[in-house]
Amino acid sequence: MNILVRAIAATGLTATLIGSVFFNLNLRQELTSTKSQLTSSQSQRESLQTQFDASQQELDTSKEKITDLEAKLNNSQGRLVSSQGQVETLGVCLEGVVVMVEALSVGDESSAFVAYSNIAEECEQAGRILEEQRNLASSTMSL
Repeated sequence: MNILVRAIAATGLTATLIGSVFFNLNLRQELTSTKSQLTSSQSQRESLQTQFDASQQELDTSKEKITDLEAKLNNSQGRLVSSQGQVETLGVCLEGVVVMVEALSVGDESSAFVAYSNIAEECEQAGRILEEQRNLASSTMSL
């Protein structure tokens, strides 16, 4: 019976060893598959990171362009406000000159003098504006 027990034990041990080998082979296949999936995921992550970095660069460039455009817009708005003030000054001067000329045309020198007194400052300022415009035009032409 000793031999029979040994044979059964040996058979059981052999079956356990064979089962263990198959189990290890299965684990190795799963490990290889998991490693492959990990490598693929890492590659996808790197690709997505590259895309993200490129998008971030584009966003930064767009933000810089927006900042530049806002500065240009503010500058243009400032010039527009300044121009509006200059046009108003020129308009006041011209309206006063018309009143003064009309008064002189009918011989009313006192009304002409009052009209001139009312517009003298605006007309002097209008003269400076016109001089600045001439200087700007001549400096632009020399470029």
